[in-house]
Amino acid sequence: MTDYLNDVREVIDDERNLAIIEYDKCPLEAGRVLDVLSALPPSERPFVERFRGLGENGKPATHYIIAGDLFTLRQTERLLAQVSNIPRAEFQQRMGQLLGYSAEDISDFIGSEIARNCPCTICGRDDLAAEAAAKRTQYHA
Repeated sequence: MTDYLNDVREVIDDERNLAIIEYDKCPLEAGRVLDVLSALPPSERPFVERFRGLGENGKPATHYIIAGDLFTLRQTERLLAQVSNIPRAEFQQRMGQLLGYSAEDISDFIGSEIARNCPCTICGRDDLAAEAAAKRTQYHA
């Protein structure tokens, strides 16, 4: 089970700069997150961007980037646009940093079986990367 709502609350509360949710993995919880974001006053809403990439099941999926500031959102966009041009471990390290994980946690993740085999875009799978970059749309929830 995911804890998308907690991840996004941490962005809202400025405890972290970035959360990424895979809508198709858990549509009910992701829908609740989007409802919470849309209920916030506009001045308190984080930046939200939708994009299509690969999900954890290796199939096309909708993801949402929730960023506390525009700079982090743009860094995440640039990294996702480069997914097919940089080594998977480097992509994972940079994504982990953006997500606010410690160097030790990132290193442990990169050495894991999940990091080597997960087919999702967020873990560095480069299939559909160009298509996903082309289909991203930004909005404020």
